[in-house]
Amino acid sequence: MLYCARAFADGGDTVTLAGFDRLQSTGDLAFADYYTALSNADIAVLPVAPLTGEFLNAPFAKEPVRFSVIEKLIGEKPLFSGMSERLPADRLNIYDYSKREDFFVGNAVLTAEGALEAAIGEYEGSIYGAKVLVCGYGRIGKALSHMLYSLHADVTVAARKESDRAWIKAAGMKAVDYSFIEKYSYDLIFNTVPSMVLDRRALRQIAGGAIIFDLASSPGGVDFDYAREEGILTLHLLSLPGKRSPQAAGRLIKETIMKIWEET
Repeated sequence: MLYCARAFADGGDTVTLAGFDRLQSTGDLAFADYYTALSNADIAVLPVAPLTGEFLNAPFAKEPVRFSVIEKLIGEKPLFSGMSERLPADRLNIYDYSKREDFFVGNAVLTAEGALEAAIGEYEGSIYGAKVLVCGYGRIGKALSHMLYSLHADVTVAARKESDRAWIKAAGMKAVDYSFIEKYSYDLIFNTVPSMVLDRRALRQIAGGAIIFDLASSPGGVDFDYAREEGILTLHLLSLPGKRSPQAAGRLIKETIMKIWEET
């Protein structure tokens, strides 16, 4: 969010940060309390994950602030937020930037890059020639499988739809239904499906010495308890764009908000 604020400032907007009290410095960006910041603002921007329980997701704030307090201060001003379904507000003028396809695609690319970085750091072999399984051919699965294929990995993608498997094959990769993933062994396994696709039975067959990276939102799609029992290295990689590419993630939020602003 600091990079998002910087992107707005670089574009000529006046930006005030609220909820960052514990930071020593943010360059020339101004700090203020919530009342002052929202009183002077034309719009308000919240993170992709806006709340922690009933409080604002503001880890750098000195004191936790309930969203109900912020709701009253925002009033009728446009509020840009991710995951708007988590906001307990019916009266606010909310625009959800995380629901747009252009945001989804940009976020998928950053997630795939972060997963690839994690794999290079954990895997003692080379991505070149590695036997890789990607579960799911949604936005993240597409971006990740094509990145891996461009690095000459031996890529297999598990997908439910026959049409997806046709596109996977057309791109030069192997395509399988989930019922067939247990017939092969892999060096690296990436899951992008937010449901249990790598259960105990599947892991017993395919894990071996593989490293598993779960990119799906909690609770993920891997039987972590069984993996732990069997000593299978499994990493649940959440919020990769903000952790691995914070500058690009912040700029993506800003650019998406500006598109919404122009359209509405």
